Amino acid sequence: MADTPTIATTTARLRRLVRGLLDIGLAAAAFGWIAGRLVGDQRLTAQWLSYLPGLPLALLAGAWRPLRGLGLALLVLALADFLVFEVRHVPPGPAHPDDQTVVHWNIARGRAGTDRILATLHADTPDLLLLSELPRDPGFTGQVARATGLAHVRVLQGLLLASRTPIHVKEGRVDLRNARGWSAEVEQGAARLRILLVDVQSRPDLDRRAMADDVAAWVAAQPPGQPLLVVGDLNTPRRGESLRPLRAQLRHAYEVAGRGWPFSWPLPFPCYALDHLWFSDRVVLSAFRYRFSLASDHLRQVGRLHLTPAPAPPRTSPTKARLDPPPGAV
Repeated sequence: MADTPTIATTTARLRRLVRGLLDIGLAAAAFGWIAGRLVGDQRLTAQWLSYLPGLPLALLAGAWRPLRGLGLALLVLALADFLVFEVRHVPPGPAHPDDQTVVHWNIARGRAGTDRILATLHADTPDLLLLSELPRDPGFTGQVARATGLAHVRVLQGLLLASRTPIHVKEGRVDLRNARGWSAEVEQGAARLRILLVDVQSRPDLDRRAMADDVAAWVAAQPPGQPLLVVGDLNTPRRGESLRPLRAQLRHAYEVAGRGWPFSWPLPFPCYALDHLWFSDRVVLSAFRYRFSLASDHLRQVGRLHLTPAPAPPRTSPTKARLDPPPGAV
């Protein structure tokens, strides 16, 4: 008669089973992360692979299989990817008399408490403020104005724009697939800064390329030389292939002037760069970083910028104008 397995034997078998399953899960996550980096988010069927967060996976792998095997390989690859392609440490540029502080923040409907949000915004002292996912409180707009001292506030589709200088809404709502967007202009001295504020739905199966194509088309339709900002929670990683049409026309604030942690969501350990600030050529961004607060699960974007003067129109020589005959003249 066979011996009845002891409790120690059964426990050892369960441990081996759990370790085997964890090893299989780790291997699948490692190869999935590598595939996501190679394929990107161009195909909806494989898009979720590009959302696997390399750094947390690497830390888990290093803790599970410290300094050996697949855990070590994933740790090395993910840390190299993080240090080479993700994180930036650009020293702030020189101050300019026209510098303004711009702040964007997804405040997650104010679920962590509007008092915390207002206190954080008061400490930021923004000159230009953009908020996503406002709380359903009709008095919140006035509270923001009082907390920040910003005299001009506009709200549309749950998105807020506030400024020290006048705001002009000509276009208003911008039709974007799988996203909300609205546009306004803010006076900046003799110029106007045109802003597109975007909020994308937080669904992992969403077609980001459609949204990015629409935003890129909006940018392309603007007058040449128009200073532009495209700001918001795009719910798309900064390095996503779907953002390539937008990247071809604008520059990303973190990549140009970023300093510190490169990810904006979710707390307590942000591992995705979902919140974006893109800017055009006439916008000079001299500092940018993501700032932490317990008032939302998103870090807020804080930058310093000013506009360059519009280029002077080409001058026509009066002598040449008199000598050149009009077209068709004999």
